[in-house]
Amino acid sequence: VAVLTMSGDYGKGIQETFVKTFQSLGGEIVFVEEYDSTSRDLRTQITKIKYFSVNFAFILCAVWVAA
Repeated sequence: VAVLTMSGDYGKGIQETFVKTFQSLGGEIVFVEEYDSTSRDLRTQITKIKYFSVNFAFILCAVWVAA
């Protein structure tokens, strides 16, 4: 499994919880990375995930709506 989360306390907390829980259930994590939450281009990170040929990718994104 690959894990890609946004940087910051929220993303880090979700990442740590997911990784810990998944591994405790016997899962294997092969890739973990954070990205800048203001970034609009995740091609580099997606390319890295594709390199590992994972069966599943956990990607945490947030959508901010302007008022």
